[in-house]
Amino acid sequence: MKPVPASQQQALVDRLAQSCGGSYSPDVRRKYFLTGPQWAAAYEGHALFHAPTREPLTFEQVIRHYGEIGLGWWCTHDTDVIPTNDLGKDGQAEIVSRIKTALAENGVACSMVTTETFHHAVWAAGPAAESPAVRDYAAFRVKNTVDIGHELGAQFAVYWPGSLGYYVQGAVEETETLRWYAEALNAACEHDIAVAAKTVKKLRVKSFRHHEHVKDGKDIFDDVVSNFIGQHPEDDIISLTGIQYTHHLKG
Repeated sequence: MKPVPASQQQALVDRLAQSCGGSYSPDVRRKYFLTGPQWAAAYEGHALFHAPTREPLTFEQVIRHYGEIGLGWWCTHDTDVIPTNDLGKDGQAEIVSRIKTALAENGVACSMVTTETFHHAVWAAGPAAESPAVRDYAAFRVKNTVDIGHELGAQFAVYWPGSLGYYVQGAVEETETLRWYAEALNAACEHDIAVAAKTVKKLRVKSFRHHEHVKDGKDIFDDVVSNFIGQHPEDDIISLTGIQYTHHLKG
């Protein structure tokens, strides 16, 4: 197939948009919760066993272009914008500061942050791996992503479990894997609550029910929730959800 020359691609997109009823103006787009992902715009065109086909875009470029076309929200994986070796260190703080500047300059806000738990070699067996060291690292990563989300004013933090184990079914005990996944999710939730308690009073709490909430054959999840609520004034609890895979950040 002969590729469309770069000089003609915008005209092609315009024709496709018109054939679908037209496109929204930047002003109209900004009325809606439309989020532009960093990874989509900065994708280098590589795939498994294939090298990149184009130069990467920086987050400054991506945020600026999203602002120009009227996307008022931006989201990212942690390592889309921060080198793995800089996570949790001074390098992260410097990059997050630059991101905040880019967002402010272009009238864009951060809607969501998520942790890359599928691409790096450390996740070969998934973030909920048999190795305790990998699981500890996953917990660090998701808690660090919560910190990034608070810094950027994100509304959501997502923990996508990647492969959740090996690619061969039965290679690991799947219920055990889910428990390990829940442990990291709860670590992120608990860290979020701890961070929020230092900055805001209003709490949106979401926890994951798993077998550790069963004691002597009795489901004690409701008791755990009641004990938590009892430690906070009723007016400070604005919502409470029991089983969630996406955690709503305080802002």
